[in-house]
Amino acid sequence: MATLKEFMRTGHLGPVILGMSANDVVIALGEPEGTSRKSSPLVLKYGCVQLSFWRGPNQGVPQFREIVIAYQPVFEPAPASLAFTDWVLTSPPTEQEFKLLVQQIDYPPTHLVEGPSGKQLLFPSGVAALFTDGMLHSVRLVQREHRSVPPGVLADEREPSVEQIREMLSEAEQVSEVGAHRAALLIAWAGLEAALRRTALRTGVPGKIGMQPSLLFRELFAAGALTPEEHEMLEELRQIRTASAHGLAPGGLSPDYISKIKGATNRLLAAAK
Repeated sequence: MATLKEFMRTGHLGPVILGMSANDVVIALGEPEGTSRKSSPLVLKYGCVQLSFWRGPNQGVPQFREIVIAYQPVFEPAPASLAFTDWVLTSPPTEQEFKLLVQQIDYPPTHLVEGPSGKQLLFPSGVAALFTDGMLHSVRLVQREHRSVPPGVLADEREPSVEQIREMLSEAEQVSEVGAHRAALLIAWAGLEAALRRTALRTGVPGKIGMQPSLLFRELFAAGALTPEEHEMLEELRQIRTASAHGLAPGGLSPDYISKIKGATNRLLAAAK
């Protein structure tokens, strides 16, 4: 079951998520209605949904990197496995209809970008909505590694020990107890990122120091190191942490987030033994 709310907030589109292999996507969704002639990028078409796969540096198998749900120029329904249950459409959606739904799910965009091809709303999850002539043209999520990421791969000697990670979590709890929840979140998140990198080392995920957490989440999910529920929770926490770090309204900052991060971090550390 797919919902627009979940896709907008976490990038989950029903049973699929960026980072999966094409074979896993076909197993989850069935055979596509159409397939591109090229293998890189490989594009699978399911009604109005286009799923793209391409090879990154030193990758032999194309990975799931882009989701496009196109409502223009031709309106097509999505198959049952990908159709949004909280936004049922029988005709092309307007810009106003989409913005109304965004208000209903309480998930405001971070940026408005206007250009010759239309205007885009960009959301904290990375989802972008494109509008042309008052209509919703498409909703898109794309994952690319930034070239600014340092070239060094993860290495044990650059990482904190398990004891040091647990000290970060303890420090975050102490800071949270005095009401400094924003500072506590940033400290706890540092411990979580360190645990994620240790998991990447263990599972062979080709992560790098400085890799975007959202990209690392998806790589670990595709490798089976994170469950769908864990990925969804961590992505929501990442957005809250990012808002806090950049001086934006964090959207309901709560001390419960520290216990959630601690639980996820401890599970990752335990699995890495």
